[in-house]
Amino acid sequence: MLNRRHLRVKVMQVLYAFHQSETKDIGLQEKNLLTSIDKVNEMYISILALINDVVKYAEIDATDRSNKHRPTEDDLNANVKILDNEFIKLLHENSEYAKAIKKYRTSWDFDPELARSLFTTLKNSEEYKAYLGGLGGAIR
Repeated sequence: MLNRRHLRVKVMQVLYAFHQSETKDIGLQEKNLLTSIDKVNEMYISILALINDVVKYAEIDATDRSNKHRPTEDDLNANVKILDNEFIKLLHENSEYAKAIKKYRTSWDFDPELARSLFTTLKNSEEYKAYLGGLGGAIR
């Protein structure tokens, strides 16, 4: 999300670069500013995609746990409440997000271990346990 603070910082960086440069080409500096702003938006979309991949891993983890040779009761009834999270649902339905994913070709497929390790950290956190403990137990 691009807010006023990000814009101010980017403008100040471009102004500084303009005053330090040998050539005083305003068009070039304007192009650099717009590119820099677009990079901030790309990073925002990239982080949203990572959140989405971590949430998808919750389903993969539940499936893997239920397919174990000797699954426990917890393994068979894994709580995947996060898949029904309102934010995640809205993110999947958002056409602007889908366009941005295609525009920036954002994907974390090159590092599937990252989503797994982030989900493991999330799963072990007290906040996530409290989240799962609220309103209902196992969903699937």
